Amino acid sequence: MIGVNAALARHASDRCGNRMIEILFKEGATGAIGASGAIGTFWQQLMQLWELIVMVCRFLLGLLKLLSGT
Repeated sequence: MIGVNAALARHASDRCGNRMIEILFKEGATGAIGASGAIGTFWQQLMQLWELIVMVCRFLLGLLKLLSGT
């Protein structure tokens, strides 16, 4: 299980930064429950990032429409 946590930590460091790594190493090799909680947190952060990207794109599109005069 330690190898799985290390692999998840390497994968998470590329995507979510230090928060995901901290969660993985705090839980250690506690079993599948700890790992599934960390994966759930990863997906939650991924969804929040996607929502932020959508908000920024909508803002930029609105700004472009406002500046173009349409």
